[in-house]
Amino acid sequence: MTFTIALTWASLSFLLTYFLMPLGIKLLKSKGWTGVDVHKPVRVECAESGGLVILLTLSVSFILMLLTGYLDRAGIGACLTIVSAGLVGFLDDMFTLRQRNKVLLMMLAGLPLAIFYTGAGSIRLPLVGTIEFGAFYYMLVIILAVNVASNLTNMLAGFNGLEAGFASVACGFLSIVSLARGEWTAAFISLASLGALLAFLRYNWYPARVFPGDSGTLMFGAIIASTAVLSGTEFLAVSLMIPAIFDFVLKMQHGKPFAQRRLYGDTKVNEAGILSPPGYAAFSHAFMKVAPTSERRLVLLILLSETLMGVLALILMIFLGGW
Repeated sequence: MTFTIALTWASLSFLLTYFLMPLGIKLLKSKGWTGVDVHKPVRVECAESGGLVILLTLSVSFILMLLTGYLDRAGIGACLTIVSAGLVGFLDDMFTLRQRNKVLLMMLAGLPLAIFYTGAGSIRLPLVGTIEFGAFYYMLVIILAVNVASNLTNMLAGFNGLEAGFASVACGFLSIVSLARGEWTAAFISLASLGALLAFLRYNWYPARVFPGDSGTLMFGAIIASTAVLSGTEFLAVSLMIPAIFDFVLKMQHGKPFAQRRLYGDTKVNEAGILSPPGYAAFSHAFMKVAPTSERRLVLLILLSETLMGVLALILMIFLGGW
């Protein structure tokens, strides 16, 4: 019965997003909220800030969960954090926040989950076992996790289907583990998010009609962090984020990591759709340098690398502890 309810939330979010997205695209374009799809031989304008539609549909799903009694105290905090992250992203889309202001606002977005969370203040790791933080320090861990995950998903971005696809793979793994462990609140939230993300991918996959914007990418990271905390699967979440972590480490080697696009320009694309990286290091650029790569193939390779990290993490959790 509970499994059926979980699928109901996923279906509701999917259907709401699927049918509202075309209206959202028209509205965003009418407001002039558009961005240029730079990785095509012929550049076109797409609707920007499509994450707002996901924010709306998830808000509806979360409110219905609350009204029907399917959210506990920690679940309410997680939903507030996810919605807050989406609103911070929208502010960034509208006003281009400075990086330090974005970090500060994302710390505030993580507060509801940190305050409402009532579970164990610990993390389970394969081989290592359980690491106890205590209630106060685990609150700090939650705030940091939401901030880091949101900024990582925001940085590993820029290609059709990448951001939403990355979050979809993560939500898929987190949903499976949450269901298997009977962590129903985490399962409800992750499956509702997965439904919305899959519907969004219908319009964001190559060739994209809409981009998520920071209102989407920051929220995607908050979803991953929040559901990992609720289900006690922090190790799995970190493993799924390894491609984004590599991307961050590579970009941090540059003296001005947040000004690279302005300094070096966009990834180049020839008439055959083959990408050439600009002159700074990034996870996506590594694939372009190894072999001729199209945008669609590049995204599939990155999502495959994330999937492999997830599978490896599950094997370690099952056979070496941490499950």
